[in-house]
Amino acid sequence: MDTEALRTVSYPKSRKKAAEAMASTACSRRRSMGPAAGAVVTSLFMRKSSMKASENEAQGLGDRIGHLDTTTGPSPDSPYKPKVWDTLHRQCTVVDAYSALIDLHDLQCGGVILQALSAVEMYVEADDANTRGDEEGQWMHLFKGRDMVRRLRQELDAHLQFVETYADHISVAGTGTQLTEVVRSGRVALVLMLKSGWIDNDLDVLRQYQERGFRVMALCHLAPFDWVDSSVEANETPGLSDFGRRVVHTCNELGMLVDLSHASDQTCRDALEATTRPLVATHSKCRALSGSDRDLPDDLMSAIAGTGGVVGILAPTARTSAESRQARLQRDKRQLEQFPDPFELAAAKLYDAEVRGTKLDLRHIDHAVELVGIDHVGLASHTQNSPQWRDFTKNLMQHRYSAEEACKILGGNMLRVLQESWA
Repeated sequence: MDTEALRTVSYPKSRKKAAEAMASTACSRRRSMGPAAGAVVTSLFMRKSSMKASENEAQGLGDRIGHLDTTTGPSPDSPYKPKVWDTLHRQCTVVDAYSALIDLHDLQCGGVILQALSAVEMYVEADDANTRGDEEGQWMHLFKGRDMVRRLRQELDAHLQFVETYADHISVAGTGTQLTEVVRSGRVALVLMLKSGWIDNDLDVLRQYQERGFRVMALCHLAPFDWVDSSVEANETPGLSDFGRRVVHTCNELGMLVDLSHASDQTCRDALEATTRPLVATHSKCRALSGSDRDLPDDLMSAIAGTGGVVGILAPTARTSAESRQARLQRDKRQLEQFPDPFELAAAKLYDAEVRGTKLDLRHIDHAVELVGIDHVGLASHTQNSPQWRDFTKNLMQHRYSAEEACKILGGNMLRVLQESWA
């Protein structure tokens, strides 16, 4: 697939009026997001345009077109002024490597072309019986085995229903050709991503996910499986089991990109040894600066880059601290006592999700670029940051990066790796 095609496709006149309204001053309106049901992990590609529209046209569309929220919470405004960096932003291939919502309105405002969406991250809870890690209590899954597989399939159906509802604006794409066709039509190209290894220890389930359209898979989230350890290092034997290595091999064969975010150090090393394709960490930070075990050490960041992969730096400023981890554990304990039913507990977690900051963390970006090179660093907003991406472009250019370097960080690098995984 030609990356330049994504930057230069013409916007169809039949959809111009709707796109103009979506990109108008409504982009900077403050709004509050209500509770939403969870959904499977996805990724989405979106075409950018530099169009203007009247406030009346924007209001005619309503506050939002196509909103699917997986964590809920207020989203700060980020009004932007069209300057030189806004022109560059429209020229770049902007990729949000990881987020937690689909909002077609905000994505249009932010000019995002690709976004990886997680909706299952809230399906974990504190495990008081686990004392192996540094924290008091660790993590376990709300749904287990075939129950989790069924839950994911239900939510995939819900996601596909969302796509069908907004078929004029969004379509699933699983190949480079499909991606180009959807973008040229002026719609969002949606690429499904599995946030954790909920395959019930069955490679046939993994193959079924791929057949249903999944193209990216994170090996684990906070809670581990018996074949893969997460960053909390809860398993007796850290890293990947023999079955875990077969999962990596199968993803390579199926053309599914493997994501090492939230994996333990040993899991990362085992996956790096097993893979024949580039690997990524869609959303992380630099442990050398944060001191958090949930972030990547320098040697693993370099190793990921060595596969041809990309490290997606969480764009918001610092997210990890002993205090915030302890607060999350206490919150989970309280919710577990209040909501014994796993479905009610999942809904409570979605409603009480954290809201991330929106300022670009240039310190971690600089460290990653100096360590692994400009061709192996990307960005991820994590949640509720789509409109701020235009500000991210401004921040990068004002800080130290050239136009070419900024475009690589903003999405060119991550798009390249995704294309290679599909080849």
